[in-house]
Amino acid sequence: MAYIEANNNITWRNFNVVAFTAKHSQGRFRDFIALPFLIAGAWDEPHVFELETMADLPKGSRLVLEVPAWLGRKLKQGPTRFEEHQDADTDPDDRTRLRVPLYSRGSTGLGTIELKADARAASHLLVRLPDQDRHSSSELVIRQLYRGREVGRITWWLVPDLGEAKETR
Repeated sequence: MAYIEANNNITWRNFNVVAFTAKHSQGRFRDFIALPFLIAGAWDEPHVFELETMADLPKGSRLVLEVPAWLGRKLKQGPTRFEEHQDADTDPDDRTRLRVPLYSRGSTGLGTIELKADARAASHLLVRLPDQDRHSSSELVIRQLYRGREVGRITWWLVPDLGEAKETR
């Protein structure tokens, strides 16, 4: 960790540019776009991690975290409001998921969790932008910290779908 911190130009930067189109999710979240990612444990042994989102979405946007139920229930000082549902597509071996509403602006601490070595939890951020704001860009981040130091981050830059923009002209 010290080597990477001293030489940050060698670290991986997970940065995704996503053309925002609707109707990517199911059920009452059908007009949300699903942004998949993994919440991962360390390679060597169990460690306690902190999770946090940072969002700069337009007013009226909605943001929801979807994680395996076992992970959502183990988060300490984390969300107390969530919705449970079944999802065989994300992980057929771990169908029970929790959806947690998040703030669409600023940062949201999701709490701490001890993750086993080599743990992998298929997760999603679900995002809905108001129709009038689908022609501007927005940024969204989820990050993982260990002892106050960032050890993982995924950034999404949501941009207008140029094909969709052409159709509306």
